[in-house]
Amino acid sequence: MRSEGDETECGESDYLKSAIIINDALSDNAKMNTLIHEIAHQIFAISGITKLVPTEMEEAICEAMGCGFLTVLTENDFSDE
Repeated sequence: MRSEGDETECGESDYLKSAIIINDALSDNAKMNTLIHEIAHQIFAISGITKLVPTEMEEAICEAMGCGFLTVLTENDFSDE
């Protein structure tokens, strides 16, 4: 986790190390959103999609995935009861 206090940068992926760094100053939901977002970037890089789509499009897709999956995970009850 990043603790430098730079709240403008939420996270980043190091594709060569398969590492994801998340800003410690973020709220729990923002950390989860950032984790999903950075995992999407990793998947795109590994699959070669990064080379096929413009950076702005990849960023928009990753942002949508982070927000969408966070909503599903936080607003649904997954218990068996």
